[in-house]
Amino acid sequence: MLTQLAATNGCGMIMNQERSQKRVRINRPFPTHTLEDVLPIARTIQDANSGLPMARELLASALGTTASSSSFRMKLTSSAKYNLIIGGYNDENISLTTLGQQCVVPQDSSEAGASLVRASIQPDKFRDFYRLLNGKRIPEEVYARNMLIRELSVHPDLASECLRTIIANGLFSGIIKRDNQQLIIELVDRDITENPSDSHSPNFSKSESSNPPRHDPVELHRIESVPRVFIGFFNRSGIVDHVVDRLESLGLKILGGDLGAEWPSLSLSANVMEAMQACNSGILVASDMDPDLDTQDVERERKIWLFLGAATFQFGKKVVLVESSSERSSGLATGLRLVDLEPENLDETTLGILTALVDVGAIKLVARVAQPSQESSARIEDNH
Repeated sequence: MLTQLAATNGCGMIMNQERSQKRVRINRPFPTHTLEDVLPIARTIQDANSGLPMARELLASALGTTASSSSFRMKLTSSAKYNLIIGGYNDENISLTTLGQQCVVPQDSSEAGASLVRASIQPDKFRDFYRLLNGKRIPEEVYARNMLIRELSVHPDLASECLRTIIANGLFSGIIKRDNQQLIIELVDRDITENPSDSHSPNFSKSESSNPPRHDPVELHRIESVPRVFIGFFNRSGIVDHVVDRLESLGLKILGGDLGAEWPSLSLSANVMEAMQACNSGILVASDMDPDLDTQDVERERKIWLFLGAATFQFGKKVVLVESSSERSSGLATGLRLVDLEPENLDETTLGILTALVDVGAIKLVARVAQPSQESSARIEDNH
């Protein structure tokens, strides 16, 4: 009898635990559907009802489904999270927002692209991810998931789903570009990223002349920021200091790392790796090594290859190797952008480095048109 009672109680406890586990619900702080998947809702309101608020039942019918459909209800919720509509599955009418209207009936190609970007960055987690990696490649899936979990507080069970939607939206909106096998995040238009929200419905009672002035398409520009370049060296000498000073005077932000500090260890220090991760391109001054170090060719090349391997993984092709011609190894020259180190003419070396950074796409020079009373000038920007 006691055995039977214990068994019964045990079963009851297991069932209670199962019910408790089933009741656990993970909050999803981002849309269930991609932007491309939910655009038909906004487009249907525009096409079937001239963009005016539409009854939820009629909207569902026009989409070939029912208002009670779970898929329809979830798409309404996702549409609202992208700020395309106002209203949900409990509301009688569903209205287009200004952003929703711009996405489905843009007035020009500039608005078409900008509106998709705005919609893609409405969800906080998506926007934060794009900003976190702006100008950089998206790392391998396992590292990107960990970034969502640790940096953006996405629940581990939702990280893969969140990443898939982020990538899908980025490719659809143009925020993410393909570069061979890599995906690069490129946010455009400062106003979009600083003011993503636009939750107002279109005011159809206003005349065209009462609308706020539109930005000319040529004003759409890349986000400007101080370009960050990592420079690795084996000896912080006058040569390195001169190059750093000249590059910083041109507007570059230089983060340096001593690759010879832990010689002869064939590993990069945590400080070096951290500095590299904060940059979008890299320079290696492979000459002018400390004369007290063992500079045999084999050891020297091993250390150089270690850095170049990490740098090309982090920066892709945006890596410049600075070496004197007398020290150059033919094996290192393959596939790298090389700059000759001229100790007697360091300004020429600096110019060569600057030219190389432009050539590999790390930075770009933007000329400003001179006004009649002004001299022409130029500035350096990130070439995201």
